[in-house]
Amino acid sequence: MAASSHGEIFIEIRKLRKKLRQIENLERVDRDLTEEEETKISRKQNIRETLLSLLQEVNTEEDDEILNQSQDTLSANGEESFVSLQDDVEPSEDSTAVTDGTEYGAGDAMEQKRSESNLKRRSEETIQSVRAVDTAAGSVPDKTTCTTDSVPSKKSKTAAQSSQVPIATGLGQNHAEEQTLHKLRKNWRRTSFAVRFLEGHNDLIYSVDADKDLLLSGGRDTMVKLWNTESCREVRSYGGHTGTVTAVVLLSEEESKKLGETYQLSDTDRLGISGSLDCAIRLWSLDTGVTVRSMYTYNPVTCLGYMYEARLIVSASGGGKLELWNVETGDQVQSVMAHEDAVTCIKIANQRIYTASADGVVKIYGMRDTTLHLIFESENVRSTTGAEVTWRHIRSLATANQKIYYGDDGVNIKVLTWRNGMVSKLRNHTGEFGTTDAIIVSDDMLYCSGYDLDNGLGYINVRHLPQEQYLTTINDNDTSRITCLACTKTRKGAIRFITGGMELKVWEKVPPGYETSSEDAEIILSQYNPKYAGTPTNSDMDSDLSDSDSEVIDPRLRSHRRPSSDSEKAGGWLSWCSVI
Repeated sequence: MAASSHGEIFIEIRKLRKKLRQIENLERVDRDLTEEEETKISRKQNIRETLLSLLQEVNTEEDDEILNQSQDTLSANGEESFVSLQDDVEPSEDSTAVTDGTEYGAGDAMEQKRSESNLKRRSEETIQSVRAVDTAAGSVPDKTTCTTDSVPSKKSKTAAQSSQVPIATGLGQNHAEEQTLHKLRKNWRRTSFAVRFLEGHNDLIYSVDADKDLLLSGGRDTMVKLWNTESCREVRSYGGHTGTVTAVVLLSEEESKKLGETYQLSDTDRLGISGSLDCAIRLWSLDTGVTVRSMYTYNPVTCLGYMYEARLIVSASGGGKLELWNVETGDQVQSVMAHEDAVTCIKIANQRIYTASADGVVKIYGMRDTTLHLIFESENVRSTTGAEVTWRHIRSLATANQKIYYGDDGVNIKVLTWRNGMVSKLRNHTGEFGTTDAIIVSDDMLYCSGYDLDNGLGYINVRHLPQEQYLTTINDNDTSRITCLACTKTRKGAIRFITGGMELKVWEKVPPGYETSSEDAEIILSQYNPKYAGTPTNSDMDSDLSDSDSEVIDPRLRSHRRPSSDSEKAGGWLSWCSVI
């Protein structure tokens, strides 16, 4: 491909991606669209088809060039590209047990290098990509694998009888840790999930919360709904909000029982909380469908949290305000201007309130006698690689082990060790562009949603904590952007996910070979993609596709803000916090 022609195609690809991002934002606007905006949205499929066609054209012509370099590199290194690690050989459970593994051939190494910025780096990383394949991690993708990823070649019979793992897998880990990770990889590799669609909402779902067999959801249709995830049936619908329901919280059985005494409810009643752009917070009796308490905030509610010990509802607004409410009296306890832009995330853990905003700032608040005080602010954090931390509006947040995991419009998960102000990254997308709208931590596992802008598909990546090691990807190739995520367990103790977006789905882990009697359930297999276990890419290249470059932004978010020159000149991160 001529250089000029190649450059023109990449310019066109970038333009098409910008159009797709603008359409994505239009689809989330909380108002009636104009005729012109409706026309733009109607062109979404045609734009995506054109984009994929151009990407295929570029990839096909790059294949020949990279393949030659890959073959030369592989020939020079030969079999030294693979190392067998005896500790990771799977124990045979019977005489027919064979370790499932996958090797990457030259074509797969070529595919993994396609997104690198120059040919020299591609050549250097060819060896690493070949070494990055392991039995515990690799598996032969089936039809559920994203069509934009390359399909690894099957192992030969001889190679399949030994375990191949990445050289980096065992480094710096003791034997016990490696054994634990090995068992996890084995359990998660090609795990079966029964996927069911919950029909009831007629618009975008913004929030879900689950406990055992119960699921609470809220969305742009202004409705709050209660579901039974065992039967996948709607239990009750709650009307009362006049604007988009942006946040829901399902209180525990124990807390519901205690508060039920205050509101004279039955011992078996459950309570749920909802927040909306109509500026209202409602406390619901889920059994009766009655609003037992309503609070008016004078600000559109963007997210909610609940502090169990203090019995306080924590709400946040599009104007950056953080407010505390007494759940028993409905009185406002405190109100602070927490952020200069819209608050997009609230997470409560260990009596601390973790918040994130559209300006890319993360803060931690502590409680002293029902009074908030700032512990940490992230404006002067530093990257572990020395690179500048790109400021984008934050869409999701979770916390574990003194770390904050957050997602934005970049391709990586950001990992903030807040006590030293350092930020590292975990790869969450295989392409150059993506969005992470939902992150949760449950039982030492990190679950992150991902969204491929190019093909319009959403998925869930699974990692183990505290090592943060990638285990698998859950994808049915039929789910669009995942805006919210919840995790619970079935009565038998199996993992159950709930994803919300344009679809509301239940993903239940089932035994191998499981056959469902339900016509509305699809059985899929999770897939290991070694790209997610690789070194995170520099996602600064897609910063010009942020919302500030789009015609329309999420209605809950205002303009983006970068730190002022004065704040940049301030001292280290300690100048912004006091540690209790």
